Amino acid sequence: MLTNRQQQLLNVIVDAFIDEVQPIGSNALLDRYQLNISSATIRNEMSQLEKLGYLLKPHHSSGRVPSNEGLMIYINDLMNFDMADQHELEWIQTIVNTFIEEPNILWSTLADSIAHTTEQTTLITTELQQQPSITNVYITPLGTIHAVLIVVYNNQRILKSMIDLPRNIHIDSLPVISNIIQQGKRGDDVHSNVEEYMQEMFIQHVSSEYNLVKWFTMLIQHEALNPLKQQNETIISGKDRLLNQINEQNIESMKALLKIFETDELNEVPFHSTLDGVDVTFGSDFEETIEGISFVSTQVEWYEGYDTTIAIVGPMTMNYKEIIPMFRTISKLGV
Repeated sequence: MLTNRQQQLLNVIVDAFIDEVQPIGSNALLDRYQLNISSATIRNEMSQLEKLGYLLKPHHSSGRVPSNEGLMIYINDLMNFDMADQHELEWIQTIVNTFIEEPNILWSTLADSIAHTTEQTTLITTELQQQPSITNVYITPLGTIHAVLIVVYNNQRILKSMIDLPRNIHIDSLPVISNIIQQGKRGDDVHSNVEEYMQEMFIQHVSSEYNLVKWFTMLIQHEALNPLKQQNETIISGKDRLLNQINEQNIESMKALLKIFETDELNEVPFHSTLDGVDVTFGSDFEETIEGISFVSTQVEWYEGYDTTIAIVGPMTMNYKEIIPMFRTISKLGV
């Protein structure tokens, strides 16, 4: 159990460490804060906090830095949060409302907005928990050579994709083609080979011309029509911001983190919502090579059957006072 003075010192030490990104000594604390205690008392209390595991003393330095345990106490119990920027939150809500029917656009736009607001790398991961099924398929022509493929799923996802039309297709046949795909993908009729069944229906009701059958075969293999291809997705925005945050203390961790980005291991990061809907995870809890890295994350359930995690990743000296209130609000946004 920390004394009131130890809590006060731990609070200002972490504040100073986040601002200065270097070990903090007793003289620096006296210069920065109006503390009514002597330098000797500060050093003694810092030594006690180190013994308790809340501070660490780097080699070749007389100052201290917070340990993971010390930083977590600071975040959970000591830190005074800033008010979330209402303008930014309204903008995020607008993004959600505008693109909720187009999840791919929503996630990329939202990631870009959060990265811009926080000046941190932002990632969004979606993981399919329940296999969705197709309820409706529409093919809407845009002139004579292009169309929009619209696929509606039972989990509120609506996917829209531009497709090319063959020159000799009749526009009037597009509703028939849509119905064939819809019936086949919905599984209203039981067939051992659904793709073969749809091809037979196309030949029977639309055309047996080789080029058209080939086009139809490619169409029914489209990603939007195959939910198994959409199970997991990771979107990263602002990766270049990590490069701007590299320093002598974290260069190896940053290099390891960028390598993880390239190897699609981010889904293995142990995100958990614990702090009023927001979780703070330290890189060393996942992989020792990214010690000194923090993940701030929240989970949202905007699409039935999908677990979606929105996270910020960066150095442990990120601005938690602004980021955590924003993520608390995001976790409560309605759709």
